[in-house]
Amino acid sequence: KEAIRELKKYGIPNYETGERCAKVIQKIYNNSC
Repeated sequence: KEAIRELKKYGIPNYETGERCAKVIQKIYNNSC
């Protein structure tokens, strides 16, 4: 959950980092759900 807040601070629609973090984000959502 802390990582999600950090992403909101940086702004999720940063596609440059989003593509690289997409795999990590998917893992976070899978663990959250």
